[in-house]
Amino acid sequence: MKGAFAAQGYRRFWLGSFTANLGLWIQSIALGWLVYDLTRKAAWLGAVSFIGNAPTLLLGLVGGAIVDRTSLRGVMTSALLVIAASASMLSLLT
Repeated sequence: MKGAFAAQGYRRFWLGSFTANLGLWIQSIALGWLVYDLTRKAAWLGAVSFIGNAPTLLLGLVGGAIVDRTSLRGVMTSALLVIAASASMLSLLT
């Protein structure tokens, strides 16, 4: 095996990142599908998408400052736990 995937740390990082992103994409599609199925209004799809991206727009700079001063592993673990909790709550409520 040659290239970047020869390093075990990179393989683990890539696999974890791929898995997390795949889960987020599936959740995003399922949420849009659920919103449209419940409301039958395309405008709500835009509203849900905007609200889902609002934290990135509003807290991106603050989050960058926090990451610069704290443990990156702790921040990533916390973020993934929050994402997993919200996905679990969405599945329970659905």
